Amino acid sequence: MNQGKLILAVCIALTVLALLAMCVSASAADININWTPPTEYINGTPLAVEEIESYELGCSNITGIYTDDVRTWPSTLINMRTETFNEPGTWYCALRVKALDTFNDDFSEWSNEVSFIIRSRPNPPIEVSVTVEN
Repeated sequence: MNQGKLILAVCIALTVLALLAMCVSASAADININWTPPTEYINGTPLAVEEIESYELGCSNITGIYTDDVRTWPSTLINMRTETFNEPGTWYCALRVKALDTFNDDFSEWSNEVSFIIRSRPNPPIEVSVTVEN
């Protein structure tokens, strides 16, 4: 085998490996969750935006259960990556809010539920080969 063909074979093999690496890293995606802040307490008293201390996002892969991924956020937009979640499948999330100086420092009830699907990564290509001819 001459040196030129060997270099070509190595370049082809490295290109295949680079393409495989891009397929794996391309599986991540952004998840954006946004909402409208509440404007009233449950008793009907007005709630100003300045009175909101934080929001809590809860998620899990079981509808109605929000204990697997609970995080507190200060704003009305959450941006996460799919790597945040530990397995592919359908995920269910809901939010609740905490106002300043609320009774017992309580959060509100959970909001309506939203769901999204995280797909698993594809299998890598199979039977990859390089042929170098003399």
